Amino acid sequence: MITDAPKHIIFSLFFICCGLAGSAVAQARLAPLDDLIAYQSQVSSGAILNVKDPPFLAKGDGITDDTEAIQAAIDAATDPSNPIAKIVLVPDGWYVISRTLLVKNTRHFRLVGAGPGNTAFRWKGNAQENPVAPAIEVLNAAYSEFSNFNIGTEPADNFLKTAILVESAPHKKYVSTGNVFRNL
Repeated sequence: MITDAPKHIIFSLFFICCGLAGSAVAQARLAPLDDLIAYQSQVSSGAILNVKDPPFLAKGDGITDDTEAIQAAIDAATDPSNPIAKIVLVPDGWYVISRTLLVKNTRHFRLVGAGPGNTAFRWKGNAQENPVAPAIEVLNAAYSEFSNFNIGTEPADNFLKTAILVESAPHKKYVSTGNVFRNL
C-alpha cells in the first residue's frame, strides 16, 4: 500500500568517472522523499516495483515463503525489455526466502528495504542440501544498490555461510563492479 511507504526510500546513485583506465568511483547519496505524490507517480509509472503489490504479492509475515514473489519482482526490474523499472521496494516485514535470490546481468538496479530494523529476509534454505547457497547472489550486476534490510536465518540455528555473494562470470555484458551495499 502506498501509504505504508517509508519517507526516505528513493536513493540517487551518482557516478564520477575518474578517467583512469576505465576506473570509476560510485558515490551514493540519499535523496529524501518528502512528497508522497512524487512516490505515487513513480509507483504508477512502473519505476518502483513493490514486492507486496500485484502481480508479486509477497506477504512479509515471517511465515509465508516469499521467495517466488521477490524473485519475480527482481526479474521484472532487471528485464532488459523494461527500461523503466529498476527499483524493487521491499516494505516493512519479515520475508521468508527458501532459495537464493538472483540479481543478474543488470546495471543501476536497486533492492531497497525500509531499514534494517524494519525489513528482514529470513533464510529458511536447506543447509544440508546446499550448505554454501547465499541468500542473495549478485551476478554481473554493475552500479547497483542493495540497502536498508537485514538478512538472518530462521530458525536461528539454520546455517547461512554467505548472506550476499557477488560474482562476475567471464565473457558477459556486465561485470559486477561499482555496487553499493549500505545499511544492511
